[in-house]
Amino acid sequence: MGRRLREGYALAACFVSMIFLVVSVSICLYKFLQIVAPSVTVSGYALERSMTDERFMETWPQNRPEPEPSAIARLRKEDLESALRSERHDGLNSFLESLMYAVAAGLVFRLHWRLAQRERATAAASPA
Repeated sequence: MGRRLREGYALAACFVSMIFLVVSVSICLYKFLQIVAPSVTVSGYALERSMTDERFMETWPQNRPEPEPSAIARLRKEDLESALRSERHDGLNSFLESLMYAVAAGLVFRLHWRLAQRERATAAASPA
């Protein structure tokens, strides 16, 4: 493989790895927000359902007996806390996955950038 072809390959790999890096870091930032502030990223349905006792009871399963009126607020709060815990957990899983992709893309970039620099230095040092 010629020097120019190796340098072109290395620079193309750098370009592709930068695209992966930008996308992965963007996803990491959103997932970090999901971990830190799950109420911002939780589904509208879960949030709306927990707004009032009436909305909570509208979504209560038909086949289950209705709870005591004094327990509805507690159940509504527990339901929202469960949704937020689930949102945090999903965010953490996705954050770690995206972080691994970002690290891999960074490593690919670094290795290929060094290869491109070495090929460029070799081409400059040797006569045409």
